[in-house]
Amino acid sequence: MRDKKPGRFPRWLFLLLCGLLLGGAGFGIYRGIANRQRVKAMEAAVCVDTFYAGTSIGGIDIGGLTPGAAREKVAEGLRARYAGPAITIVWEDARWTYSRYDLLDLSCMDGVWAEAWALYRTGELADRYRGVMTLRERGRDFPMGLQYDADVLRDALTAIADAVDVPARDARIESDPGADTAYRVIEELDGRRVDIEGTMAIAGQRIMEKNWGEVPLAVAPIPPHTVLQDLVIVDFATSIAGNTENRAHNVKLALGNIDGYVLGPGELFSFNAAVGKRTTANGFKPAPVINGDKALVMGIGGGTCQASTTTYNAALRAGMEIVERHHHSFPVGYIEKGLDATVSWGTQDVKFINPRDTPVYIRTYFEHDNVHVMILGDPFPHDGEIRCWSEVTGTVSPPAPAVRDDGGLAPGQSVHYVKSRAGYRVTAYKEYYEKGELVERAVLHRDYYRPIRGIVLHGPEPADVLAAGAE
Repeated sequence: MRDKKPGRFPRWLFLLLCGLLLGGAGFGIYRGIANRQRVKAMEAAVCVDTFYAGTSIGGIDIGGLTPGAAREKVAEGLRARYAGPAITIVWEDARWTYSRYDLLDLSCMDGVWAEAWALYRTGELADRYRGVMTLRERGRDFPMGLQYDADVLRDALTAIADAVDVPARDARIESDPGADTAYRVIEELDGRRVDIEGTMAIAGQRIMEKNWGEVPLAVAPIPPHTVLQDLVIVDFATSIAGNTENRAHNVKLALGNIDGYVLGPGELFSFNAAVGKRTTANGFKPAPVINGDKALVMGIGGGTCQASTTTYNAALRAGMEIVERHHHSFPVGYIEKGLDATVSWGTQDVKFINPRDTPVYIRTYFEHDNVHVMILGDPFPHDGEIRCWSEVTGTVSPPAPAVRDDGGLAPGQSVHYVKSRAGYRVTAYKEYYEKGELVERAVLHRDYYRPIRGIVLHGPEPADVLAAGAE
C-alpha cells in the first residue's frame, strides 16, 4: 500500500484569503481617508484667524471678521449707537463738544474681546468643532457692560487748559535806550488757569445723571505777584486848574522833557539840565513870571516853577538826597508853604542824587487838571512811606506900599504894580513810616519868605497936566 502524499493548499482557499485580506486593507484605507478628510474639515472650521460665525459683541455681529476688522466694526457701531452731543464744555465764545461715545469707558472691552476670541480655541478638536457648529447655529453675544466715565474728560480738559491758560505777568521796568524814553513800564497782567478738578466735578455729576448739555469751564484767576503800584515809590501831583493856556502848556512841556528819565545809583539829577533852557525855540511860551522887583510880568517859560516844585516833592517822597533847592520870593498857590522849589536858568536849580543801590525811573503824566511826577523803582521795605508837611512858625506884616509916579499912566490913574505880601517863617518836615507807624521825623529846612512891600504907580495929577498945558 502506498503512502499518501500531503495535500496541497486549495487554490480557491488561497484566493479567498487573499481577497479577504485585500478587502480589509481597502476598507481600512477607506476609513483612514475618510477620517483624515473629516479631521481636515474640522480643522478648517476651527483653525481660523477670524471670529467664529455666530459671535457678536454688544449685539454687533463680528463672525468671520479678523480681530482688527471686528474692532473697527464694533467701534463704528458704538459711534452710531452713542452718537449726538452729550457734554459741551463752554468758556466765553469757545465750545468743546463730546459725544456719548467719547465719554464711554472702553477699558473693559479688552476682557470682552479676549473672551470672545478664546471661545472654542482650546480642547479636543472634535469638541471644539461641535462647539463651533453649535455657535454657528445658535450664536452667542458677549455683552460689553459699558459705563460712562468722566475721567475720560481729563485728557480733553488738559488739552483745553493748554489753550486757555495764561500765566500771570508781573509788572516790571525794562531799559529801552533806543526809544523816546530810556525805559519801558510793563504793566501787570492777570493770568488764568483752568480748574480741571472743578470742571470734572460738575461734568461727572451731569454724566452720572445722564443730564446732557453745556458744562461751564471752571477757570480760576491768577493774580500777579508784582503790580505796577508795587513799583511806584511815589506819585505826586499839583493842580493847574485856572491856569492860562500858555502857563499850562509850559508846565506840561517841562515835565514832558523829564518823562522817561533814568537816574542810576549815585547819579545826580538837574532839573535845568533835563528840561533845557526856556526859550521859544525850545517850545516855551510867554506866561507870568516873578520879576526881580517881585512884580508879575510876562516871560518865556512862565509856569516852569510848578513843574520843578512837583518834581522836587516827588523826589523828597522817593527818598532822594536833595542837593539844591530854593523857595520862591513869596508862597505860591499850588503847594503849601515851605515845599515849593523855584528854578531860573543859570542861577537856581533843583538837584538831587539817587542814594539807592538800584535805579529809579521818572514818569510824568497829566490827568484832568493835575500834573503828575511818578518815581518808580524798588519799594521801601516793610511798606515804607515818606510824608512831608510844613507849618508856619511866624508871620511878618508887610510895610506900607511905596507910591511911585508913572507918567505913562492916565491922569489920576493908580496901578498896584507889586502886591503887598506878608512874610512867613516856615519849617518843613519829612517823616518816614513803616506799615503806617511813624519811624522817624526830621526837619527838611526852615524857610523865610520875606514880606514884600507893595508898589503903587500913580499917573500925573490933573492940576499938573493943566499947568503944563498953560505953558
